[in-house]
Amino acid sequence: MSFAQFYTNEIVSEHLVSLMKSKSPANILDIGCGEASLLLAAGKRWKSANLIGFDIDPNNIKSFNKKLQLDTGDGLDPDLSKKILDLFGPIDIAVSNPPYLSINFERRAKNILSEAGLSDVISKKMKVIPAELVFLAQNLLVMKKAGELGVILPAGFISGERWKPLREFIISEYSINSCVQLPNDAFKNTEASTFALYLKNEKNESKKIKLHQLGHEKIQLIDDESAIDRMDYSYYSYMSSDQSDKNVFNQFELNEIFRGNVSEANLSCSGIKYLHTSDLNEDYKLLSSRYYSISDDMRYAEKGDILIARVGSRCVGNFGYVEYGRLPISDCVFVLRSTDNLKLWQLIKANNIGDRLKSSSLGVGAKYITKKMLKDIFNG
Repeated sequence: MSFAQFYTNEIVSEHLVSLMKSKSPANILDIGCGEASLLLAAGKRWKSANLIGFDIDPNNIKSFNKKLQLDTGDGLDPDLSKKILDLFGPIDIAVSNPPYLSINFERRAKNILSEAGLSDVISKKMKVIPAELVFLAQNLLVMKKAGELGVILPAGFISGERWKPLREFIISEYSINSCVQLPNDAFKNTEASTFALYLKNEKNESKKIKLHQLGHEKIQLIDDESAIDRMDYSYYSYMSSDQSDKNVFNQFELNEIFRGNVSEANLSCSGIKYLHTSDLNEDYKLLSSRYYSISDDMRYAEKGDILIARVGSRCVGNFGYVEYGRLPISDCVFVLRSTDNLKLWQLIKANNIGDRLKSSSLGVGAKYITKKMLKDIFNG
């Protein structure tokens, strides 16, 4: 049976624990403790603390000595938070690296989210939700007043449009101290983009939130309003640097921004030639082809168009310029058309807009950019 386990390495564990302010916590909890890396890091710092862990995998529970109080427990069980409170009382510090999987949004999950006050952050249309959200709720339910939580979350919770209501709730009901961007190779067998979020169980005092990247000393400070929008360090780090592209595009009238309307899979099966993200690269590629006959209902790129890779872990934000010809485009590609696309193309290259889009991209695994991002750059 697979539990979607991506164990926390020692460097990440020690850094997350270092964010805590408590001097002598009595109880430290990890729901979904796995190999107990977070608890062991906490034990190094607070030697007298009671280290408590629950994990659904019995093999993890058997592998540790009695210094850790470990027990089998399902983080998706609505009775788990009550069990923890009955056994140990409110928790001083909680640490968590939840499993990354989707679960059915059914009664058990709904009950947990409702108790934690998170019901309103979920769209009523959602049939499945990330298990990480339920683990977050479980931790919030057992924290004592002014208790601390350090939790590792995927990028969607930190910067995704869908989870803005979640960020707004946490910022209004808790005090977020910092959000740490972790390297993409922080966990074995996945390149998921993840963050360590540190918060305290008290109302936000309207102080600045610290953003930084693991392994880098530079810190970005943002306010609550910005944090609701997104909390990823790479975005604010790029935006705060001295970029010359802030107003350089105002001279252009951007006629159209659109994406293809046929999937790459369908285009491939059709046997016709087309343009896809694989035709674009970081070197601002020049493209040319013949003028092909294209059906009226299929969107295409033509001479003078600027193409942008909309989605892809490695290719998102790559550009291309159509020097000659006309071809259909897949729905993974955006097209820009302006009053003078050749000059616009030259400015895009000179200002390295690909890097800006990469820093702004969203998503946990396969990164993506939105039409709004392009409008903010080229029509802002």
